[in-house]
Amino acid sequence: MPYSLFQDFKPTDGKGKPEMAGWRIVQHGTGIIFPEMRQKRRAEAERACEEKQDDSGETVVDASHAPYLPDDIVKMLFTPLITKGDYSDPGFDHEDEVDMAEAIKYLSLSKRFYNLLRPIWLSEIVSTKSALGVERMFERVMHDEQTGGYVRILTFTVFTTFPAKFAKALSRMTAIEILAIDFGPKAPRDARRRARVNLAFLDAASRLPRLKSLNLVPPVVLNAIPSAGFTTLETLNSDLIAIEGNLAKLLKQTKVKYLHLGTDGADAALDHFPEILPEISWHDVETLELGPGADRSCPSDIDAALEQCLDSARAHDTPPGLRKLTVINGHESAEESVFQAALDLAQATRAQAFHYASFKSLPNLRRTLTVDPVYEYVRELRLFAPISLLEEGRVADFFRFVQAFPNLERLAVLDVCVSNLLYRDFYRYKLTDLELSTEHPVLFALLHCLTHTRVRELRVISRLELCEAVWWRRDETVAFEQCFV
Repeated sequence: MPYSLFQDFKPTDGKGKPEMAGWRIVQHGTGIIFPEMRQKRRAEAERACEEKQDDSGETVVDASHAPYLPDDIVKMLFTPLITKGDYSDPGFDHEDEVDMAEAIKYLSLSKRFYNLLRPIWLSEIVSTKSALGVERMFERVMHDEQTGGYVRILTFTVFTTFPAKFAKALSRMTAIEILAIDFGPKAPRDARRRARVNLAFLDAASRLPRLKSLNLVPPVVLNAIPSAGFTTLETLNSDLIAIEGNLAKLLKQTKVKYLHLGTDGADAALDHFPEILPEISWHDVETLELGPGADRSCPSDIDAALEQCLDSARAHDTPPGLRKLTVINGHESAEESVFQAALDLAQATRAQAFHYASFKSLPNLRRTLTVDPVYEYVRELRLFAPISLLEEGRVADFFRFVQAFPNLERLAVLDVCVSNLLYRDFYRYKLTDLELSTEHPVLFALLHCLTHTRVRELRVISRLELCEAVWWRRDETVAFEQCFV
């Protein structure tokens, strides 16, 4: 059963602020309320725990039972109060003192609360605002080994160089699963503007026994790599222009499955170093994502990145076999050429799922494609961009584009007609065929066309509400039915 937490306040005479009297913990669906938390013996609480009806008709349990709520319920109630979205960095940056005070208020309710909630409070640390904050963070870890054992997600900026004491502290954070590091503007750079990463950091990071995801910003170049380590690494976030040399060797050594590459600097790198190809370990990578990186890339970077990846994939004797390819075009560049190159990369890598996102409307997709193309490996196509053909009601032309994917089973598109946006109610209530044909004729026509394909699922994504409407069918012999997820 879900629970909610509310503060109760003592009444005043109107002259002062109300004082907090305790907590009201409501279990939804039962009406059970635990009023203020008091320290009493458990045996007394159990004897006094008799249900009765209050004036509102809700079932009330004696207050003495409240301190003995199960640990998992206490964690569930207070976790949203001490982890406030972007808030993290518990006390390591001066800018976070207000949030830190809020968290400490809950941590200091009792020793039990402190022991239960402190690991949650320290599970994610972000220290990116000052060199002093980063230094204090690592000093805390050096003086308190328990702190390092709680941190699962760590994000920080290196404002000068990466000193040996940082490496020693990092190696003590044995619970880290996600590590994100910005090496800052003062890190030494090579001719391609990549930050040089010293061996002290790599050696410390390679020893983290639970590390699954590594995010390196800006593009980096490794002077050397550890002979062993990174045995649990699954995800690497970096930049395309960094995937060569020692970093490429590290990818092969660790067999990373999920590769997220920023396209920043790809065009300049291709101009100045045309002989260099990204050394992607295609036989190990299952998911590849290309998109703007931490810096603002120029519009031509995405074209260059796709060209480099395509050449790299075609250079392998055995074609790659991606499970998913995601391409994000963050600029209003030549959309037709970018989309065509992304489709070519999907074919060259035999991607089973192809996701494409853009801030600009996709052009006439049928005109974009080469003569009678066939993308036989794609089984899932997700287009998170306005589609001109559907906006203009040209469903037949869009259907001819879909036919280029003969084995397509799942299709997702953005609102199918800008003149008739799909609002929230559309995603809550099932529409009859008559309502669908009169209120959403483009969607109705699209569903009718898809009945003659292998597509079993259509998702329509709302730009306004960020929700989806879903039509599904068991196989090609039956009609689509709207369902709710």
